[in-house]
Amino acid sequence: MTEAEQMAAWNNLIVNAYPIVYEKGDERRAAAIASTYMGIAHNGGLNHFLTFSWDLDAREVLAALETLGADVAADQLRQVLEQIDDPLPASTQDERWDRLDDVWTGELNALDALTVEADRDLVAALERHVASHAEHYLNMTAD
Repeated sequence: MTEAEQMAAWNNLIVNAYPIVYEKGDERRAAAIASTYMGIAHNGGLNHFLTFSWDLDAREVLAALETLGADVAADQLRQVLEQIDDPLPASTQDERWDRLDDVWTGELNALDALTVEADRDLVAALERHVASHAEHYLNMTAD
C-alpha cells in the first residue's frame, strides 16, 4: 500500500466510520468506537467523551479498546470507570448527563485528559487495524 493509500484509508476511518454502521462484535465497529473516543477525548477529555457518547455503553467502549490492543488507553478508561463505579450503559443524552453529574468527582479531573501514552497506544492500534483492513477503508465513501 502506498503512503497516499495509507493516508486515505486512515482518513476514511477517522472521518467516515461510524459505530452504528457495524454489528456489535465487528472489529470495524471497535475501530469506529476507538476513533470516536480518541477524537472526543482529545477535544474535551474523558468526561466529555462519556457525556457525549450517551448512545454507547461504556463497557463496549472499553471492550473496543481492548479488542484493538490499545491496552494503555483501555487501562486509563478502566481507571475512570472503576472510580465512578457506574457501568454507564447506553442511555438518552439527558440520562447520561445526569448520571455523570452525580458520579464525577473533583478527584477524577486528574484522570480526565487522554495521556500522551494512551494517545500513542491508541493511534498505533488504529494504524494496525487500518493496515489490516485497508481495502475496506480505501473503498469507504462518505454518506
